[in-house]
Amino acid sequence: MTRGHLGISRKRFQIRRGAYWVGCSQDVKRFCQQCSECCQYRRGQPPRQEPLQRIPCGEAWEILGVDLTGPHARSKRANVCILTAMDYFSKYVEAILLANQEATTIAKALVENVKSSQIFFNRSRDRNSADSRN
Repeated sequence: MTRGHLGISRKRFQIRRGAYWVGCSQDVKRFCQQCSECCQYRRGQPPRQEPLQRIPCGEAWEILGVDLTGPHARSKRANVCILTAMDYFSKYVEAILLANQEATTIAKALVENVKSSQIFFNRSRDRNSADSRN
């Protein structure tokens, strides 16, 4: 927050370091309650959040979570965005650098990068299941 105060208790502490008058606490409280910036940031109790729900998935790469962040600072290879893809079953995460946020670029990156990871996981799963049969 600006204007040099961080709420009622902090402002009260700052004033008492250098001054005191009768009704100081009430004046500070009234000042902070009338401050538009203080009222903007402090709105009482935050809303109650429900507990997180499990997302059922039966095998690897059945459900994929995708998030796109950026634009960030331009890299040496002119990338400004980060595409993050996570397999909900295995919790495997793939971070892919992108030059832009166009749909074609995102689709191409998902197909090229996530598909290769999926093939790797399927091969290792098949290898593990063959080992368990012997």
